[in-house]
Amino acid sequence: AVKVKQVSLFHKLASERTFTKVKMVAGNTPDEYSAYIPALNDLGAVQYYIEAVDSSSNSRTSPLQGDKRPYQISFVDVDPPVIVHTKIADGQEAGKSVMIGATVTDNMGVKEVRLKYKVAGKKEFIEVEMAKVGSYYSAEIPGSIVMPGTIDYSITASDESPQSEDTEISYSFTVVDTTPPNIELSFVPSQANVHDEIPVRAKVTDNVGVKAVRLY
Repeated sequence: AVKVKQVSLFHKLASERTFTKVKMVAGNTPDEYSAYIPALNDLGAVQYYIEAVDSSSNSRTSPLQGDKRPYQISFVDVDPPVIVHTKIADGQEAGKSVMIGATVTDNMGVKEVRLKYKVAGKKEFIEVEMAKVGSYYSAEIPGSIVMPGTIDYSITASDESPQSEDTEISYSFTVVDTTPPNIELSFVPSQANVHDEIPVRAKVTDNVGVKAVRLY
């Protein structure tokens, strides 16, 4: 009786010229054969076809055109980037810069990580690209705009795959002012004439802003 002699799987990357031949093994289900195509470590496509040969040396491929018009499987990435970040603590000091950092990883590679933040009293967010060192990304909120109140911020990461969504995390932290003004006397006379007013001049600065200066 004529029977199936051999079933083979031919596969290759779409960008390659030569197919790799793999023997398909008969399974527990009658007339069923199986083999595996190796997983891809990158985005791309695999082409394949199956060839069956019987004991009379007759052969047929599926699809019928074989290597001329093989089946094709596209490999896509749907896993979004992973962001690991420690929330900025409340009670940050006004006038001092705040560094925002996060470790960002992705199975196919991180494309971009951005920081958005909105300072107290403002409606619009400021957006900057975060600098990369290995898998760690960071960006600084300058002290000149860190004023008492609440600062909202978010970190957004994207990868190279059009099929996966961006990852975004959002937090906020409070800013307080515990630094008193700095006073530098610029002019105080060592003596003065009787009945003359005594001028006193001082340079007064503050990390947030000087509200009032009084002489006692």
